[in-house]
Amino acid sequence: MNFTHQLYPQSLEAGDSYQSLAAAVQATKNRLHTMSDNDIICSLDEQGSIIAISPNCFNMLGYSQAELVGRDIRQILPTSEAVAVFFNDASKNDLSFRFESFMQHRCGNRIAVEWSGFHREEEKAIYCSVKDITRRKDLERLNQESITMVAHDLRAPLTSLKVNIDVFESCYRTELNKAGQAAVESMRSILDRVISMVNDLLTLERIEAGMQDLTCNEVTFGKIAYRVVETLSALADKKNLNIEVSNPNLILHCDEDQIERVITNILSNAIKFSPKNETIKIEAKYSDDQIEVAFIDRGRGVPANKKKVIFEKYEQVLSEDAQGGNCSGLGLAICRAIIHAHDGQIGVDDTPGKGSKFWFRIPHNKEALY
Repeated sequence: MNFTHQLYPQSLEAGDSYQSLAAAVQATKNRLHTMSDNDIICSLDEQGSIIAISPNCFNMLGYSQAELVGRDIRQILPTSEAVAVFFNDASKNDLSFRFESFMQHRCGNRIAVEWSGFHREEEKAIYCSVKDITRRKDLERLNQESITMVAHDLRAPLTSLKVNIDVFESCYRTELNKAGQAAVESMRSILDRVISMVNDLLTLERIEAGMQDLTCNEVTFGKIAYRVVETLSALADKKNLNIEVSNPNLILHCDEDQIERVITNILSNAIKFSPKNETIKIEAKYSDDQIEVAFIDRGRGVPANKKKVIFEKYEQVLSEDAQGGNCSGLGLAICRAIIHAHDGQIGVDDTPGKGSKFWFRIPHNKEALY
C-alpha cells in the first residue's frame, strides 16, 4: 500500500503535529480501511507513546487529547502478544498494517477496534486510524448464533425425515413402480444435499467464530494427497482423468483432517470442471517460510472479476454451477476459513479458457526440513 510522503517532522509540537497528521491521513483516507468521521487518528513513536491524537478519542475512549498525548498506548490497549508483534514489525519496516484488538474505555469497558496504519522511518513514527467495531462484532456474534440455532433446528428433522424415507423404501420397495422408485431416490438426493449444506454452514460458522480447534501435527503431503485421490478416483475415472502428485515426501505441519478437507474440495472442483482425457497436477513445494500446494487443471478457468469473490459464501463462477448436484456454494469459503485458521493464504491464478491454478500456502515447521 503506498501512502503520501508529505508527513510532519518529528520535531513539531503536539498541536502542530496533530494538524499535519490530520492533513496527511485525510489525504490518504481512501487508502485506509473504511475510514469514517468517527475514527480516531493518531500517531505513535517507535516506543509506543502517543505523539498526537484526534479529538474523537473522548467519544470512543472517554479521555481528552491532553490526557492521552505522551501516554503509552499499552495503558489503554490490553497486552497481547499478537498486537505487540504488529507494532514491532511496523516499527522495523515501512509497511502498512491492519489488525483487530480491544481497547480499554476510561470506565473499564473493553471496546473492539480495528487498527489501520503505516510506519514512516523518516519521522520514526507510526500513523494509525482506529475504528470502533464493537457493534459490528456484536452483529457478527448474533448472526453466528442465529445461523447455528437455525441449522441445528433444521438438521434434526431433516435427518429424521431421511430415516423415514429409508424405512419407507425398505418396506415398500417391491410395491413401487419405476416412477415411485425414482421419486424416492429424488427425495433422498434432495435431503442429502440439504443436510450437507446445513453441515457445511455449521462447520463454516464454527471455524469463523474460532470454535474449531486445530490439532496440528507433522504429516507427509503424500499421505493426505494420495488418500484424497483414492477417494475421488471414481469421479476421475468417469472422465478418464490422470491425477499427478508431486513431492509426496514434503512435510506439512497442519491439522491433517482439515487440510484433507481443503484438498478434497479443490480437487473435486478440478475434476468437475476438467474436460475428459486431461491431467490434473497437485504440486507441493517450499516457498520462503511457507509450503505451497497448487492444483493445476485444464478446465474453463476463473474470470478475473471472480478471483476474489469465489471464496465468499454461496459464490459460483457461473449461476448454473449451483443447479443440481450437491454443491452448497460453501466449499471454497470453508477452504479459506481453514487455511486462514492455519495462518495461511489461498487464491487462484489462471487464464480463462486454459485452466486454473488454485493454491494455498501455510507456514511450515522449519525444524521439519530435510
